[in-house]
Amino acid sequence: MRDLQEKAGCSPNTLYKHQDLWREIQTQLRAQDRFAAVTHEYNAGVEAGSQENPLPAPVLQKDMAPGRLAARRIVYELRMREERAIKQKKILKNEFNSTYDTSWRRQIDDSLPSSAEDCATERLQVLVSVYTSLLARSPDEDSQVWLLDILSAIKTELVRRKRAREFAVLDEMVLEFSDGQSAPAAGVS
Repeated sequence: MRDLQEKAGCSPNTLYKHQDLWREIQTQLRAQDRFAAVTHEYNAGVEAGSQENPLPAPVLQKDMAPGRLAARRIVYELRMREERAIKQKKILKNEFNSTYDTSWRRQIDDSLPSSAEDCATERLQVLVSVYTSLLARSPDEDSQVWLLDILSAIKTELVRRKRAREFAVLDEMVLEFSDGQSAPAAGVS
């Protein structure tokens, strides 16, 4: 039908209307197997190629040459060595990080006073500045949180001491005021 449409140069509707002109000749040609000679053009899915483009020849050699097999084994061994080296580096890095973490914490523990209440205010202020600078060099987030807890405890103690001094000054002022002034005079409201 498609070929008739192309050769006649008309629409498929015209061909369907005038089947009496071409249907008889087409059935005769099919009976003589004239269409069987060009099946590769219309049925490309069967062999997936035409006579002009034959299929690529299949690979006949399935076994690998001994030299090539040895080369593949060498490449495999080299790759395995490289993977082992990478794993070893990761293990060493993790060990170093854990050692650094423990030595870092030990260094801070050694500089900590036994009790923040027993330590001088000046020393606590120095510890706040030192620990704040050490915070940037903490090896991991857990160590950072641990040091932040210590810093908050020291800062809380410093704030408590500052308030205690302020209250002591206020108490002295109240005492001075009450000692310096006599009882209110009678009749003064």
